[in-house]
Amino acid sequence: MSEIKVSVIVPVYNVEQYLEECVDSLINQTLKDIEILLIDDGSTDSSGEICDRYAQEYENIRVIHKKNGGLGDARNVGLSKAMGKYVYFIDSDDYLEVNALEMLYKEAAKDNLDVILFSAESFSDEDDITFNPEEYKRTKYLNEVKKGDKLFCELYHVKEYYASIPLRFYNREYFSKVDYKFPDIIHEDEFPAFLSLIEAKKAKCVEYKFYKRRFRKGSIMTSEKAYKSAMGYLHTWKSFVEVCEKNESEYERIYWDFSQKYLKIIVNLYCKSFKPDEKKAFNLKRKNIKKTVKNNFKYLDKNIQLFLINPTVYEHYRKIRYKDK
Repeated sequence: MSEIKVSVIVPVYNVEQYLEECVDSLINQTLKDIEILLIDDGSTDSSGEICDRYAQEYENIRVIHKKNGGLGDARNVGLSKAMGKYVYFIDSDDYLEVNALEMLYKEAAKDNLDVILFSAESFSDEDDITFNPEEYKRTKYLNEVKKGDKLFCELYHVKEYYASIPLRFYNREYFSKVDYKFPDIIHEDEFPAFLSLIEAKKAKCVEYKFYKRRFRKGSIMTSEKAYKSAMGYLHTWKSFVEVCEKNESEYERIYWDFSQKYLKIIVNLYCKSFKPDEKKAFNLKRKNIKKTVKNNFKYLDKNIQLFLINPTVYEHYRKIRYKDK
């Protein structure tokens, strides 16, 4: 290829049942000037062999086999090897509409966008998985080029902001900034997605449901253990606090309000899912949270305030107020 228009990065880990559907959706894209980077993150099933087979058959597919380091690390490795003008990250158990990359490339190139956001349609092959097919649908603030911070606040206000990286299409040079690297945690895309949007000079949101997101047992979407999940959210929240404390824009108060959602998730996990020893281990972290927000404590939700002051009292209150068992 004389010019690689889009680099598609596919982290792969033990998805032999779904990988071919994902890669086939990329091979069949109407935009042909693309490279596909399959990052085998230490798979122990046949996923690595499937990747090699595709690379032997298609010259625009490259495979990188690496020691298992998690989803974020696999994405970072792929980004470091990418050569396209734009970059797109897809999860290896999902797939993409065949015209998606062509339409996204044309939109991004036409307006010289740093990032373009789009919608998804959720599905499951399993009967006993609960999900909302319209969970990632965008209906507001569409097709207008805006600064990223303004677009974030508008989408957040109408509850159509989604952090999911596979619902983003980035200018590679823009996204390759060091700050946007994925951390080695669960929910690794939450903070890079936020920061890379609010710092964008030119961003756009479109309504197209290009992405097909599969809900399945054992996926990151459905199988987190509570404590490990909470630690990922805590790391994310601390990153948000750093931005809030440095940011002096007109949207500073909105960022503080948004960051609280992660504390609310942590509090809910603590009350509903933590084991006694996990609650004990979390106590020191709770005190550090309180210390971190001491200058902005008044901005916190009353429930979070009570939890940070005395989690035992909060749990008793919650049982009465919300009838928690």
